[in-house]
Amino acid sequence: MLLPASSYRRVPWKNGGGFTFEVARDTEHDEPDWRLSIATIERDGPFSHFPGYDRTIVVLDGGGIELDVDGKTAVLHPFDPFAFSGDASAASRLLGSATHDLNVMTKRARCSHLVEIVRLMERSGQHVIDEATQRFVYCAAGRLIVDTPGAPTAVTTGDTLRIVEKGPITLRAAQPAAAAIVMLLRSPLVQ
Repeated sequence: MLLPASSYRRVPWKNGGGFTFEVARDTEHDEPDWRLSIATIERDGPFSHFPGYDRTIVVLDGGGIELDVDGKTAVLHPFDPFAFSGDASAASRLLGSATHDLNVMTKRARCSHLVEIVRLMERSGQHVIDEATQRFVYCAAGRLIVDTPGAPTAVTTGDTLRIVEKGPITLRAAQPAAAAIVMLLRSPLVQ
């Protein structure tokens, strides 16, 4: 199912310091098992706490950020996924202009996630095979054709394709492109 950027829901940050655009989330539970969103970081400040969740952030553009997580500092550049615990105390400092960031969160007791960045040159393809419960392909730059077990779908910058069918997917690009592939996995303890 194609999720165009225009369909993303704008919601305030839990700590009130900004806002995020919710790409997709678990709607079966009051506290979602998982959520994908795009946040804008316009100034230095703390991240919201999400106890019991695991998080991955991917800077999509801008000058990058310096992220302090429980006293340890990491420098995040565009398209480098960084995973950390939602239990941690985290704060960011901009290294230049404002950034847009892909955020993936999963409730640790019920599921997990993997985030892979794929860069494609013209007419190249990337095959991805996994056992994920669901997969999302977020087009970070350019235009992709995603071949799924269903049918090929065009995905352009800022849009996301949600894939629930099992089986391999192939990404093709008519021009240089970059995508984040998010794989959601159910915990082995959850039946």
